Amino acid sequence: VGVGAPFGRRVARTLVMLTDRAARLRAVCVTGLERALGDLARGDLSREIVPSTTLVPVESEDELGHLAETINGLITQTQSTVAAYDTVR
Repeated sequence: VGVGAPFGRRVARTLVMLTDRAARLRAVCVTGLERALGDLARGDLSREIVPSTTLVPVESEDELGHLAETINGLITQTQSTVAAYDTVR
């Protein structure tokens, strides 16, 4: 087993984590926000959104680390938008 095996496992582990966070962001935060804004457009302010997507640990400064930082930025911006919605309602 060469040097590539540990590197390959790190890449695979990181990609699984990034995919999980992006999927959770879409399924929970973005979908909740979409539904809440649709309700708001109809005058219904009762929908609550509970952002639950946690940030990804940034473990490197390579391309995977940059991707993790980008996904963290999306998570942070989406959660800020959810907070703004909550302020409006």
